[in-house]
Amino acid sequence: MSKSRETSSAGTDRKIERSLSVCVVSYNAYTAVFPKGGKSVGGEETRSWQIAFGLQRIDDCHVTLYLRSPKRLPTSEVKGVNIFRRPSWFPGWRRRASRCLTRTSAFPWIKVRQFEPELLWQLPILLLTKPFWTPEIRPREVDDYLLQQPADLFLVLGVNADVSSVPVTAEELGKPVLLLLRSNADIPGNEGEENEYGEDRQLMLEVLRGVDAIVCQNRQQQQRLRERTGREGILLPSPIEISEWPVTKEKPEYVLWIGRSDQFHKRPERLLEIARQCPEIPFLMVMNRQDPEVYRQVLCDLPPNVTHREYVPFDQMPQIFAKAGVFVSTGSLKHEGFPNVLLQAAAVGVPVVSNHDFDDFLESSRAGVACGESTAAMAETIQEFWQKRPASLATVPEVRAYLAEHHSLSKYCDSLWKQIQNLTNRER
Repeated sequence: MSKSRETSSAGTDRKIERSLSVCVVSYNAYTAVFPKGGKSVGGEETRSWQIAFGLQRIDDCHVTLYLRSPKRLPTSEVKGVNIFRRPSWFPGWRRRASRCLTRTSAFPWIKVRQFEPELLWQLPILLLTKPFWTPEIRPREVDDYLLQQPADLFLVLGVNADVSSVPVTAEELGKPVLLLLRSNADIPGNEGEENEYGEDRQLMLEVLRGVDAIVCQNRQQQQRLRERTGREGILLPSPIEISEWPVTKEKPEYVLWIGRSDQFHKRPERLLEIARQCPEIPFLMVMNRQDPEVYRQVLCDLPPNVTHREYVPFDQMPQIFAKAGVFVSTGSLKHEGFPNVLLQAAAVGVPVVSNHDFDDFLESSRAGVACGESTAAMAETIQEFWQKRPASLATVPEVRAYLAEHHSLSKYCDSLWKQIQNLTNRER
């Protein structure tokens, strides 16, 4: 048995007295758990990790976080959570290849859907090393590594091809699956075979119908889920561990924007439009290489008052937020669920200026304002907020009290625990 498989038992023996075992499946969570391990971490990864250690604090719950990575684990247990690794080689390259290429039955057996220059050198290496890979997770098929988990329930975030193996594997084991939606885009529309992320619409519907229960982030998701699948979702607003986001009295250094490089979800080009209308205000854009072409285009168009960073380790994020005078959200209402960054900005006392008010959070907490799709209105509001926090917003202590009441991680996990008990027919 390989070392990577042997780690699954580490920590379990020490907690044998725990009565219920939950396996949180988050394939890309490695850098959320081990911040020095890479540069790919987003809302899904951070949310899955905080839920894992939040559930672990419940007396009767033992948690394993199942992830994949080419790197060996620095340790098999973090914050009491057992970490189980599925080996995965060149995951970023392979995701790029699957996004850009399609197999065909005739020579040359590959069709290019979208060309990216990196393919010229990455594809030959992938082909040469393929015989040595651990088999990848296949959509709608049993995950042999996941079969090794002695879980009473599987908890998974998001809806995609990889996730489609979890209900199949759980059925093989006779265990329930609890699905947490990560964005509105997890529920497919009625048009097209694929969504903007290249996910098969029919496969997504199969996942939504194949799990035992679904947790929604907002009321819009509940309604959309009901319309598309006839299922009722459980509403649990997104959580934050408030103690990890302390308020500091830093002098504002910039207006902050955080997101991925895409043209339809986070929409970084809108931030550039706003920055051009505020030439006297410095902006910090933290944007990864989700879409290399969009990434290159955005960097080519950066105004002089915008500084770019590709990556900030998650454990350094509180300091990045603390130095912001305003946080800007340009996310699409169609695709966003509830952006974690809104909670993070609110927790450290940074006022939010957003295109949209997701589930009426800004209105209810008075942590910021929504300006609609007008970049001019957003620029004007940023200029006002940059000068001084307006009296129309709640005070920082009031906002943090609101978060503690409605978005506390401990309260969220208590509610999640009740759903887990219902699905496993156990009482605390």
